[in-house]
Amino acid sequence: MKGKWMSVMIAVVLVFVALFVLPVFRAYAAPPQPADCATQAYNLIAGKNCGVEATVPDTNWEVSNAVITIERSTDQVHNGSYAMKITGTAATSNNTSVGAQTIKTSNPVAVTGGTNYSFVSWIYIPSTATRVSAARLRAAWYVNADCSGSQLSTNTVDVTTTDAWTYGWLSVTAPATATCAQLRLFIQTPASGSGVNPVGPVYFDNVMFYPSTATALTLRAIDARTAGGGAALPLLALTLAGGVAAAGARVARRRR
Repeated sequence: MKGKWMSVMIAVVLVFVALFVLPVFRAYAAPPQPADCATQAYNLIAGKNCGVEATVPDTNWEVSNAVITIERSTDQVHNGSYAMKITGTAATSNNTSVGAQTIKTSNPVAVTGGTNYSFVSWIYIPSTATRVSAARLRAAWYVNADCSGSQLSTNTVDVTTTDAWTYGWLSVTAPATATCAQLRLFIQTPASGSGVNPVGPVYFDNVMFYPSTATALTLRAIDARTAGGGAALPLLALTLAGGVAAAGARVARRRR
């Protein structure tokens, strides 16, 4: 009899976890960040260069503006040997977003309308960076398969923490008619002040874009750490059966 009641109690606990605990994790926890993104087949950015171990610019990433350079750098690194460094080369206007973006024509990122996607990156902003109000992850959605024409809308998340690697993440549902996404790693300039000086630098590492319904992902703690050490601590291993309808830091959705 005692063993029977124990089985019943275990079953009740499992049902409670399934109904109440896991939905909370899905709604409020950050999407997982793979430790070795080169092996992650569900990354939809062509080239699988999320760790920036290969040279940039490449056939996947280009500068968004002529006043910006992007390069593979060892100055600040979260994982592997390199990170993407974005630096300004000339004056940039106030309240402007500039940086790197996926190339529409050579390697458009195909999406399915109504599907949940996660766009994530580790981001490092030095406190000595010039004219940086935020580092920005942005997904822009298009009807055309090559991301040509006007964008439908954008989703954005900003990171403002300095002198520490910070996990930026954006999990959203693609518009119903979207078939292509352009992904952008931006520096947002201040709303006011002198625009004489170039922006940056800002560093991005482990950049991923994938369906939020990807299976067998390990939920991990978000840590702010220097390049020198520390590992994210596993909180819970589970399969995300649904999209994560949330985003880290400050989130904005707008038309432009």
